Amino acid sequence: PDNIPALMAAYDLFASVGKTEQADKMLTMVNDAALKLKRDERGGLTKVALGRAALALGADPQTVLKQYFDPVKAQKPKNKDDIPSGLVEAHIASGQLALDKSDYQRAGQE
Repeated sequence: PDNIPALMAAYDLFASVGKTEQADKMLTMVNDAALKLKRDERGGLTKVALGRAALALGADPQTVLKQYFDPVKAQKPKNKDDIPSGLVEAHIASGQLALDKSDYQRAGQE
């Protein structure tokens, strides 16, 4: 129950089928799990999931980009086979946010 990316996957599922009460419960569980984690214990996938949760709760998109997605996207692969945790997901989440805001140029860059 403390796996934040898994909780966000459950949120996505419930939200996609119109189960808003269960989706809201998943966001509450994400928040509870996040409070238990120290900031330095948050990996890339967790940061992306927390950013997505913040957006679902109405957070400012620019703040989410700066605090959650951009730091993960700033990670550089050590080699082509060693992609940092959450790097791809951060680009996808940023691109989706741009699409949601009809910023097609930025979406294309992500």
